Amino acid sequence: MVKLPEFKHAAGELYSPAPYFRHFLIRSSGQYRRSVFDVLNSKPYRFNLSKLQISHLLDKRLLRIYTPTTTSLLSPSTPSTLPLPNFSVVSYNQHVHETAVPRPARLDVVYYQDNIIVVDKPTGIPVHPVQKYYHNTIQHMLANQIGVAPESLYPIHRLDKLTSGILIFATTQQTAATLKTCSKEKLYLARIKGRLVRNQCHDDLVYIYPTRHMLNVYTNAKTEFRELAHDFSRNESIVLAKLFSGYPHQIRIHLRNLGTPIIDDPLYGTEGHIASISSTLQQLQSTLNNLNSTSGLLQPANVKDPLLEISKLSSLISAHATKLGLVFKPPIAATTYNTCFQELDSFFKYIKFLISILNQLKNSTESYSNLFINELSYNTASIIESAFYLVEELGKLIDTEDVLKDDKTDERLIGVGIVWEKCENISKNAKIGSSGILRGKLKSSSSLVLDASEELKEWLLDPMVGDAFNLDDFSDNFDGDDDKIQTSNNGDEDESGDEDEDEDVPEAIIKYGETWSPKIQLVKLLLSLLDRSIPASKYTKKFSKNIDLFHEKQLKVNEYVDDLVASIVYDMDLENAKKASDKLTKEINQIFEIVKILNNNDEKKVKWLESWKIKYSN
Repeated sequence: MVKLPEFKHAAGELYSPAPYFRHFLIRSSGQYRRSVFDVLNSKPYRFNLSKLQISHLLDKRLLRIYTPTTTSLLSPSTPSTLPLPNFSVVSYNQHVHETAVPRPARLDVVYYQDNIIVVDKPTGIPVHPVQKYYHNTIQHMLANQIGVAPESLYPIHRLDKLTSGILIFATTQQTAATLKTCSKEKLYLARIKGRLVRNQCHDDLVYIYPTRHMLNVYTNAKTEFRELAHDFSRNESIVLAKLFSGYPHQIRIHLRNLGTPIIDDPLYGTEGHIASISSTLQQLQSTLNNLNSTSGLLQPANVKDPLLEISKLSSLISAHATKLGLVFKPPIAATTYNTCFQELDSFFKYIKFLISILNQLKNSTESYSNLFINELSYNTASIIESAFYLVEELGKLIDTEDVLKDDKTDERLIGVGIVWEKCENISKNAKIGSSGILRGKLKSSSSLVLDASEELKEWLLDPMVGDAFNLDDFSDNFDGDDDKIQTSNNGDEDESGDEDEDEDVPEAIIKYGETWSPKIQLVKLLLSLLDRSIPASKYTKKFSKNIDLFHEKQLKVNEYVDDLVASIVYDMDLENAKKASDKLTKEINQIFEIVKILNNNDEKKVKWLESWKIKYSN
C-alpha cells in the first residue's frame, strides 16, 4: 500500500524588502482623453487610488503630469476627473510595502547555457513583478543571484504563485522569441483529495480573482489527468495533469469540478471556493453605493432593455438558488462537487451582471429618477445579503458528516426562500417603474398621516397638558432600586409628594386642533387618492425630475403633519403649530403643480384636485 509523506510547506523564512519608492511613467493614449483618476486606476496598473489620495500625491509632488506643451504640475485642487490633454505623461512615485514571501537563500538553477536558464521555482513566490510583488519575484531573485538586470531575463512561461516546478528564462529577446514558438508539453503533479472519477475535464472555467473581487469565464478548456499513486489511509492521491489549453487556475478549477480538489488549495478547495465567493459578495455589497467605480466588477452593462433584463436576471437568480438548494442536499458526495460549484459560480455570475445593469441605468443617457435607482439599489443589496446568507449556509454542509442531525439543512432552504423573496421585489419594481414605486410611497405616507390624525382626535376628546400618555407621572412613581411601584402602608399609592394641580390647556390650542383635525384627515385622503393622478412611468429627464420632486414634497408633507400634531398635543405651542400648518399647505400646493405637469395639464385628470382644495381651504 502506498503511503504518501506528510505535506510540507515551502522552506525559507518570510522575507520582505524595506519600503521603497517605485517610479512609473505612464503615457496617456491620444485616442481617448482620460483623467488622471482613470489612467491610474485602469489596466494595466490598477493602483486603486481615491480622488483624495491623488490630491495628496500631487501636493507631495509624488505625482506629476506633463502635457505636450508644458511640464507644469497639476494643482492639488484640480479635479482628478478632469480629462488630460492628448499624449500627456503621468509620472508617479509609488511608495511600496511588498508582501512577504518564503524566500530561499538561493534558487536551484537546473540548467544555464546557450542563453537559457532553467530554475526550480519554489512555491509561494510570483514569477514576475505584479501588483504588490516586485523584488519578491523569481525574476528579480534570479537576476540578483546571477548578477544581471531583471529586465534582461525573459520568462518563457509562467506558474501560479502557489505552484512549484521547472521555470524557463531566456537572456536575450531573440532566444525568448525562438523558445516561445517551439512546441512544449507541460506536465504537472498535484496532490488531491480522494481519487479521480474521470481522466478528462472540459468544463468552462469560472475564474475568481480574489484580490480584485473579479470573476471571468473562459471556454474551450481541456485537461487530462492520470493517477500515479493513492494513499488509502488519508484518501489522497498524486495525479499527473496535462494541459491542452493554458488558462489561469485551469488545473485547480478542473480538479475541484471533478470533486477532487488540490490539498490545501485556499481558493478552489471545497471550503476555499465558498469563502472566496462569500468575500466577493461582501465586497459587492460594500461598493454598491459607488456604481461609478472603475473596478472591473462594476463596469456598466450595455443591454438594449435593462429593465427587462433585470426581470430576467431575477428569475435566473431565483432558479439557480433553487438548484443550489437541490444539489447541496446532504450528504454531499465528492462526485457531485462539480455540479455544486458550477451552480454556485452561475449564481454568483448572474448577481454580478445584475449590478452591472444597475450601473448602466445610473449612467444611461435616458434619465431614470433617483427614487427608482435608489429602490433598485436597495433591492439589489437585499439580494446580495440573502445570497451571502445562503452561501454561508451551503458552506456548512461541505465535508460535514452530521448535517442530518441538526437544522443546517433547514437553514439552507430558508436561505433559498429569502433569495426568492428579494428577487420578486426587484422584478416587481423594475416592472412598475418609478411611478409604481411612488404610488407605494404614497400608500406608506397615507398610513403615517392616519396615525397622526388618530392621535390628534384622541387628544381632542380629553385635552391635557404635556405627555398625552402620562409617562412622566408613571415614571415618578417608579422605584429604580427594586422596579416596583411605591405604595403606602395601607396599600394605596403613595401620595405623600406634593403634586401640582392639572393645568388647563389653552383654549386657542384646542380650537386650532379642532380646526386642523378634519384637515389632516383630508391630507390623508389626498395621499390615498393621488396615485390615480400619477401617469405610467416614462424614462425621460423631465418626467423623472418631477417624480423625484414629488417624492421630496410627499416626505415633507409627512414631516409637517408630525410637526403640527406634536406642536398641539405635546408642546402646546400655537406659534409653531401655525408655522407647521403653513409649510404643510405650501408643500401640498407644490404637489398640485407637479401633478399638473406630470399629466400635461390635462383637466380631466386633475379636476378632482380643485374640489379637494376647496374643502381643504374651508
